[in-house]
Amino acid sequence: MKRIFIMLLITCSAIVTYAQQDNKSLAQPTHVIELLNGIISDFGQTSDQIYSVQKNPNTNQLESSIRIVKFLADTEKLFEGEDKQIIETNRIGDCFIKDEPVSYQMQHFSPGNKEMFGINVKNINGGPHNHYMVRTSTQQEMWLMCVKNTENPQLRDAYAIVWEKAEDLKVKGTVFMITSIRPDIYTQNYEGNTEMSTVTNVINPNAAIDPLLKMSRQDDEAKEWMKSLSPEQLFSVMQMSTTMRADIMKAAPIYQTLSKLIKDGPAFKARLGIYADKYAPQIIELNKGIDEFYQEFLKKFKDLQPPTEVMNQVNTHTYKEMLQYLTEQNKLFNEIYRVRGSLPKKAQKAQKHVNELTEKYMKELNKLVMERN
Repeated sequence: MKRIFIMLLITCSAIVTYAQQDNKSLAQPTHVIELLNGIISDFGQTSDQIYSVQKNPNTNQLESSIRIVKFLADTEKLFEGEDKQIIETNRIGDCFIKDEPVSYQMQHFSPGNKEMFGINVKNINGGPHNHYMVRTSTQQEMWLMCVKNTENPQLRDAYAIVWEKAEDLKVKGTVFMITSIRPDIYTQNYEGNTEMSTVTNVINPNAAIDPLLKMSRQDDEAKEWMKSLSPEQLFSVMQMSTTMRADIMKAAPIYQTLSKLIKDGPAFKARLGIYADKYAPQIIELNKGIDEFYQEFLKKFKDLQPPTEVMNQVNTHTYKEMLQYLTEQNKLFNEIYRVRGSLPKKAQKAQKHVNELTEKYMKELNKLVMERN
């Protein structure tokens, strides 16, 4: 499956940049920026773009920015340079190669390559984050470059472009210009926090795919079915898993806060009750979203018409994953009860919702077991 889907987790590496610049590690990829802005200006469908900027409300310091613009152009117009040469000159690739010395990562996929690619957008202070797919088809060509932000080296600037040939000698594609916290810093400061509740780590969104891969190696029927799927079909399922993981991680700050207050002991039980009530509605909404997403995932997987045993295996793993996730949440509520001697009203409602979901998935799992027997 790794050949089909790659998550963009960028690690810091040594940077070799222009010798003429005073701050060599913070140089901008000027050729790439000019190229992408030019394509947006000449061919961008800006009425349908994604554009957002997030700043710290106290310092006005940039935390993340996103600009994603689709474009459509005639082949010759898009790939002409000042010398009127066309695509064979690889004008886009030339710009990325020229700026490669200022980057710490550069990636290129040609049409026919089966790997897909996405960018994580994570914010300073552990705020909300998203995932944007860049390369979504084997027919696309992609160039991508990442550099340190010149104003704040904790941030990562990602520049990317994908395109493919369309009808009537057209080229359609998308430009990505994204700034967010460097993934290595995010991992060190947030995902690596030892006080993080295990609730956010119990689900492996790829686990439902594991039995599929195992059976495709052992079962002839599963193997033939796997061969019949396109990379795009397999990728659509993996993309849903990635989105689900992002939704689960939105709960991380909640569980981190509650776990810390539990460890602080009885002296903080009043504050623990306040925070348990404060976060209870958010926990309910997050669980509703994850439940809906699981159902959508199973429906989309079923639409691929897998063999019965493959579908049964995926259902089983999915139900067990959700039950594990809910069990860990219930443990957290029980710990709050142990420290305080009671649960506040909103937290009681949240635990009731967790128990209802648990009962739902237990019934589904038991039903599946009975049908298979």
